Amino acid sequence: MEHTGIKINKELEQLIKEVIRVQLGAELTLTQLSALCMTDKVNMIHTGEYLNQLSVVKRIHAQKWIELLAVRGGQFRTEGIEIIVPVPCKEQLGNEQGKQLKIVLDLAMCVEKRVTELVKKLHYVARMQHDSVVVEMVEAKNLPKQMEIIRQLEAQLQTLCKQDVPEYLFEKLTIKPLVENIKQRVHRQLAMQLMTPFGQQQQQHQQMGLTGPIGQPIYQAELLFPVKRMF
Repeated sequence: MEHTGIKINKELEQLIKEVIRVQLGAELTLTQLSALCMTDKVNMIHTGEYLNQLSVVKRIHAQKWIELLAVRGGQFRTEGIEIIVPVPCKEQLGNEQGKQLKIVLDLAMCVEKRVTELVKKLHYVARMQHDSVVVEMVEAKNLPKQMEIIRQLEAQLQTLCKQDVPEYLFEKLTIKPLVENIKQRVHRQLAMQLMTPFGQQQQQHQQMGLTGPIGQPIYQAELLFPVKRMF
């Protein structure tokens, strides 16, 4: 494997910067969608929780690419970060009775597809440039995670279109178990790692407040979707 300290190719550097911008734009978009779901006018709490988890994953992946750029001699500035798709306001979404869940899931799917498209392009260019570090980062976590999320959203949308049930009931029967499954996976991983050096890291998280209501989504995402440190 090539040494991670080698200065990154300019073409690849620009593409990584674009991936970071899109990842952060995706985080912004998903955070707004999550907040809309939590409002009293929409009231899709479980969907809001799920979208919040997805937004945190985007933030963590963007952070890892920023770190890689720094180590390889690049630099990222937070310019040109925009939402990926237009997000409706609370009143607009609230007035779409019976269609709210499909609208939100469709928007989330557009966001994830945009991220996946760019990550695949990065993977292709990195292979052409023989940058094994970037290739491994994409293959280890970024691309597999993106494909998993898209499969989840596709399954939810297909089931929603096929079943003639109220959206609130569908959310309770499908989205809620998905969110609960994420929480159970976190608890299982915690149980396995409490007797390892990870216990020290957990104490650090507690001291920093990352296990509280505000930091918990970040904490869960770090456990579920860690990106192997390459440098």
